[in-house]
Parts: sequence; C-alpha cells; structure tokens
Amino acid sequence: MKKIITWIAAILVILLVVCGIQLWRGGWITSAQIERVEFRGCSSCEGPVSGSVELSRSEINKMVTYYNLAGYAGRVTGEDCDSAFGFTIYLKDGTWFSFREAGSPRIEVNPLNGEKYWITSGLLARYAQELIEKYELTVS
Repeated sequence: MKKIITWIAAILVILLVVCGIQLWRGGWITSAQIERVEFRGCSSCEGPVSGSVELSRSEINKMVTYYNLAGYAGRVTGEDCDSAFGFTIYLKDGTWFSFREAGSPRIEVNPLNGEKYWITSGLLARYAQELIEKYELTVS
C-alpha cells in the first residue's frame, strides 16, 4: 500500500511541475480559444515563401495537443529568419501569437505577452512536415 501511495505522490509532483512550467511559459491553449490557425511552409530571409493555408478544426486540435506537450527550452537569445514552418494562432478574443521552426525540433514561440522562448517538440515538427506534404507547401 505504501508503494502505491508513493507512486501516486510522485506522479502528482511531476504533474504539478509540468503545470507550473506550462503556466510560467504562457500556459496551455485550447481549441475552444482559437478562431483560426494559419500554417505556412518554408520561408527564408532572402528567398521565396512556400505558401500558407488555414487549418481545419481537426488539424487545429492536433496542433494544440502537440504544442501543449512541448517541452520548454529557455529564452530566445538570438534570431534567424530561415524557417521550415510556422503557425500563427488567432484567438477569439482578438489577440494572436505565433511559433515557427528554428532548428527543428527547436521551435521559437512569440507569445501573447513577454519575451520569446524556445520549445522542443518532435511531434509538432513531424506534424508540420505532414502538413507541408499534404498541402504541397514546398519551395519550387
């Protein structure tokens, strides 16, 4: 019985730490908060942009799940304008935020408030690649 209580306590502590990190970095987002999401493929400082599409509700749900599972990886201290993909999330309250690939699976988040920060998510990076292929958003 003691082992079960210890495991439950350990899981609760881990969940509290994860929740604290999520709240500190800007919190979770939910599909219900989102008006629409614009996804774009490749872009660079000097070259062409491959195009953009508005995601369906099921695609938004998947993106939200992967975003919320991402790990916090620190504050952004440098900038690079080349990117393999980007998401701009327009919320129902009229605000927006964005995130873009910046050395996959490292993703730069431009939050609603505060400084930019990094997250890492192989799941989100792979999903973005699926969207690029689905919508043929490659640079010709």
